[in-house]
Amino acid sequence: MPHMKTYALLFSIFLMGFMSDLQAQDPAVISWSVLADVEYKEQYDEALQAYWLVPEFGSQPRRFEGKEVVLMGYFIPFNLDSEFYVLSRFPYSNCFFCGGAGPETVLELQFKKPPGDLTMDKKYFFRGTLALNNDDFDHCNYILKNAKVITEDEVWQIKKQ
Repeated sequence: MPHMKTYALLFSIFLMGFMSDLQAQDPAVISWSVLADVEYKEQYDEALQAYWLVPEFGSQPRRFEGKEVVLMGYFIPFNLDSEFYVLSRFPYSNCFFCGGAGPETVLELQFKKPPGDLTMDKKYFFRGTLALNNDDFDHCNYILKNAKVITEDEVWQIKKQ
């Protein structure tokens, strides 16, 4: 029986180390290919009397739902009056709203604090909690809640963990 206690102790130490490694990887630095894992189904909305593309999220984005992530893209202040900001995989001229890319190429930025002095069409890294949206047509399919700009150095520190 003493061996069982030793094995249990070793297993506990291993499990604690494994769990701390998982926590150290938070947030995850993701790429736009993660958000591209989505299919769309056309659906008619009676109240709006219009057809909408309703996303069916694949395993990649669902894996990060509700988790803190980091993503780089082009900042686009889409509507300053309503404080509607997006992060786009492509620059303004090619983004979903303006250039015909798909809805999976933009992510709505919801800031805890106003974003400050950010330049349109400049690439930034943003950190926040990923939310998936398939039923509120007033928002993007992907939302980054409590978004904040982080530096490239901060991204490297996250990747090192």
